[in-house]
Amino acid sequence: MGYGIYLGTPSSSGNNSLCANNSVQIQNAASVAYGIDQPSTNGNFWDIIHNTVYISGGTSSSTFCYRSFTFNDESRILNNVFINAATNTGSSANQTAQINNATGFAAIDNNCYWTVNTGTPFRGDYVNFYNTWAAFMLLPARPTQ
Repeated sequence: MGYGIYLGTPSSSGNNSLCANNSVQIQNAASVAYGIDQPSTNGNFWDIIHNTVYISGGTSSSTFCYRSFTFNDESRILNNVFINAATNTGSSANQTAQINNATGFAAIDNNCYWTVNTGTPFRGDYVNFYNTWAAFMLLPARPTQ
């Protein structure tokens, strides 16, 4: 597994932890490659702001610049650049973002997403893929951008 930043135990409601001003590059040569990983068990109160994530290479079938499994959180994802230039293929390869259950995000705004994947660069949950941010945002209970 290749992680750029694995977000650990955060602060509490109303007092978010900060992940800001990082530059992450991952050479995709593991079973998975995640630039910023926000797991559901410990990632509910984060401000993820002004980060740049770049994934290159390609042996992994699962690559995400940003991945979140959080539920009803107060996280803010703002002003980030997510670039996935991994060369492998597959249903979970070369994705810019996987955001599950985004009902509680305080904000997702002003992010830049780019991938070599021309089909489905966004993944909304465990099985649904979207080819544009607009299509992803049309789902019920998604934050606005």
